[in-house]
Amino acid sequence: MVHYLHKDAHVMNKLMSAALALLSLAVGSTVLAQGIVIDHTSVMAVTNLSQATINQVAQFRWFFAHASVGDNMMSGVTTLHAQDTSRYPIQRSSDDGAPPSIPAAATIYDYARGNPDWSSKVSLFEDYASNGWRSPAVNIALNKFCWIDPFVDTNTYLASMQTLEGQYSDTIFVYMTIPLTGYEDSENDARNNFNRTLRHFCTTHNRVLFDVADIQSHDTNGTAYTYATSNQLMYIGFAVSEGDWHLNAVAQPWVARGFYALG
Repeated sequence: MVHYLHKDAHVMNKLMSAALALLSLAVGSTVLAQGIVIDHTSVMAVTNLSQATINQVAQFRWFFAHASVGDNMMSGVTTLHAQDTSRYPIQRSSDDGAPPSIPAAATIYDYARGNPDWSSKVSLFEDYASNGWRSPAVNIALNKFCWIDPFVDTNTYLASMQTLEGQYSDTIFVYMTIPLTGYEDSENDARNNFNRTLRHFCTTHNRVLFDVADIQSHDTNGTAYTYATSNQLMYIGFAVSEGDWHLNAVAQPWVARGFYALG
């Protein structure tokens, strides 16, 4: 059974007011119940976002801790920016130290922290926030697991995120689903179980979710790839190859569009 921490009502309202202010213009965002989910429909809708919404996105500063799939996403951010700097103003800035004295807008400060065990990824993210990767340096902070982390303990992850929200209530901590593989196996079952729990938590506890797994499991036309009725599979057309579940050149900018849906 998943146990949730009860946040102070003032802190929770402040958090969601800030999140909604950030996200209100993103017509591609899927709002389910009281939570905000960035999924495959969101990235499909980025094409239709107004320039005013894009300009809103360009005001924000981000911190993103990740490993190789996250680096794929950052390559996608760079690809989008190279295609059209006005339409896709966000740029990456690789960083492994303290925040700069004057952080730049329209910038994702990304830290490729590698792939320690999942519990270290949780505790390291807490350290990054403590070391300054939070408001006022950045508006939004994200921490992504990899497909090699199928057995993340949901309680530990949720408790850590809620503690961060309580400590740094002016920062939007965005939850992220675990990326998938294309295998119909017990590890993908575990990823799907974690992701379902996370979606339920975010939609019922007023959180913001970047649903990487949902984006991965639909092609660019929105066709879903599943097994066992409801478990999601990575769309093979987004993978480097069968067995190498990194994002290929098609998938990288496609998944990266999710950052604009968060605007």
